[in-house]
Amino acid sequence: MSEFIKTLFEEKEKLDEICHIEEQQRKKIQKHLDTLTDDQIGKCHLRIKYY
Repeated sequence: MSEFIKTLFEEKEKLDEICHIEEQQRKKIQKHLDTLTDDQIGKCHLRIKYY
């Protein structure tokens, strides 16, 4: 049973690290989005609309 608990704990640590990395990426993307001008946002919207 303790081996099972150890495995679960190791998997939890891996998932925590993945969550941390995802949060960093989200912050980086949000920071980039905050710097876009209205004109740039409009161009992005048009590109997405035509895909």
